[in-house]
Amino acid sequence: MMRRRRDQRSSRRDLTCETVLRGMDSATARHTHSEADLNDAARAALEHIVATPPDQGATTTPPPRAQGAPGGGARRPLRGRRALLLASATALVVAGGVGVPLATSSAYAGWRQSPQPVDAEGTAAAGDACREYWSRVGSMDDMRDYGYASAKDFHAVLSERRGPFTFTVMRGPQGQFADCLLQTRWWGGLESGGGTMTGTPTTGPVAADRIDTAISGAVGPSTRSIFGIDLPGDGQIRNYTYGRAGSDVTGVVVHTTTRGDIAASVQNGVWVAWWPSPGERPDIEALTATTTLRDGRTEQLPLDELRIPWSDAGWPEIPGEGPTSPAS
Repeated sequence: MMRRRRDQRSSRRDLTCETVLRGMDSATARHTHSEADLNDAARAALEHIVATPPDQGATTTPPPRAQGAPGGGARRPLRGRRALLLASATALVVAGGVGVPLATSSAYAGWRQSPQPVDAEGTAAAGDACREYWSRVGSMDDMRDYGYASAKDFHAVLSERRGPFTFTVMRGPQGQFADCLLQTRWWGGLESGGGTMTGTPTTGPVAADRIDTAISGAVGPSTRSIFGIDLPGDGQIRNYTYGRAGSDVTGVVVHTTTRGDIAASVQNGVWVAWWPSPGERPDIEALTATTTLRDGRTEQLPLDELRIPWSDAGWPEIPGEGPTSPAS
């Protein structure tokens, strides 16, 4: 019985991964919402974040230049087993409702390797926008029937800007994670590349000098919307990873295959990094990260091996199969 459930979970996870990788294809099942689906308060929150100067209290670490890699782009070969794509995900777009094409040919034009931190007020505003976004989409609140926390029970712990994009990480009452990527458009619209939810962690707090991995995921390929018609985008996938950071961790740099070294944000016991990559294959296999501690020590760690174990509590049940979870 245990083997059967484990196999079913694996099949379910593989199906989820396939759905996510096909995510923005109009032939697949996904949600689309107009910009009007986010209320005025949520739109104002995002506008506030964009207009707010970076807070020097939040921590970001410039990517170190890897020896022998031009421009600091350390390229590592893919190796090892495939990392977990999404614990539970909705691949979706909130498209601008005014029928204006994207300002550039690239869905992620303006993205930066080093983030700008968002101050406490901006983080709270981002949390409001993210909760509103999840509530409108309905994916999180649909899980309340299974005992999962609703969107209003989550609070923002970290928000960062990379160009026009604001990535926000929230925590739930039992330590769950949820996130969203929101973008303000120059004509006032909002777009999202999707979001992720997790179950309840089964481990205690992370050690002061360590990090762990809550999510390593990917959404895409990207699309663009012109006059209300979804068209193929530039084929870029959005990769992201985040987790908990101990109190002595002051910096995290994620080493990727396609983008080299990505500076992570570290704030309120959480670290996060995300990056676009070309093609149809996620850039999340065998990721490593270098941490910097208060005393200046550094350590390179395999993110795959630091994943937080999740309990089945809070995950929806599939009829005849039992609860699903990212656990193997």
